[in-house]
Amino acid sequence: MQLALFRAFKALIAFSLVFTFSPAHAAPVKIGVVYDAGGRGDHSYDDAAAAGVDSIRKSLKLDQFALREVVALSDDFDKENRIEFLIKAGYNIVICIGPNFSTAVKYMAEKYPESQFSIIGSKSVDSVNVASIAFNNNEEAFLAGAFAAGSSKTLRVGYITSNTNIYKESDFTNFTSGVNYINPKVKVFTKATTLNSNIDSQAMISAGVDVIYSTWNHDAQVLNQIISANKAKKSIKYIGKSPDQYFLSKNPAIVAIVNDRYDLAVKEIVSASVSGKTLTDVINETNGVYGKLLGLKSKGFDFIVKVSNPNGASALAKAKSGLLANQIKLVD
Repeated sequence: MQLALFRAFKALIAFSLVFTFSPAHAAPVKIGVVYDAGGRGDHSYDDAAAAGVDSIRKSLKLDQFALREVVALSDDFDKENRIEFLIKAGYNIVICIGPNFSTAVKYMAEKYPESQFSIIGSKSVDSVNVASIAFNNNEEAFLAGAFAAGSSKTLRVGYITSNTNIYKESDFTNFTSGVNYINPKVKVFTKATTLNSNIDSQAMISAGVDVIYSTWNHDAQVLNQIISANKAKKSIKYIGKSPDQYFLSKNPAIVAIVNDRYDLAVKEIVSASVSGKTLTDVINETNGVYGKLLGLKSKGFDFIVKVSNPNGASALAKAKSGLLANQIKLVD
């Protein structure tokens, strides 16, 4: 225990030394933002973050060079090049948008240990000069489970995610806890899929599942399968994830959306950078990840009910109350 505390203290000191802007700087802080492939107009991470860029640029009166935006391609090599361009151009901190930057940010943070970086939407980069702004997926999964349990008529609910989701096991556990918190009689189906998410969603529907929470974001297969089932006179409800799922529509099958506030995350890190503050909350002490975890209390994500559902809304309110009162233990 003492060794763990020592390591955490050592990492925190190192982070504070690296990730601090001196008020004595004569020149104003220059902040770079690197969007993922697509940039503005992607209906996903970039658009969500861009809303925060526009808001903070206006409120702090930052011009296009003080808060500069560039767009990377999908591969890590190009991401690294875009980051390096901003570093060599004298930008004090480079903010990267979305979990797809994890590998590139870690590499560049080690290559440029005296530079500062931030990644939004990831809590897996363990470099001391990286501020990770992450969203509390444990709370999100719990709330989705509670809402699903309250909304289900067949007492069967499901959760589908990608097999590449490194938090899938804890997400499944917390989703199930949310279900049990509302109604332990509800049966839970979970699946981490690889390619054929439509087959996995169809299997759940065939098993009687009538509410599916999906964080699968590669394409719209799960949603389309539900829409198709509903056209065949079934009544299947979909809980989606934004901004991850660029394909979300106004279809009535979408009863709720868990929305990560990328705009808020951008404003948090830009404001801290301009004012010379640091974001050094412990996100994962074991792995040495620091920054800020945005959750229910900080309004770091929204749980948006799209279709009126009294039972689901009541279950959601109960689950939120339990979390805010620290009555619920979640699994990391």
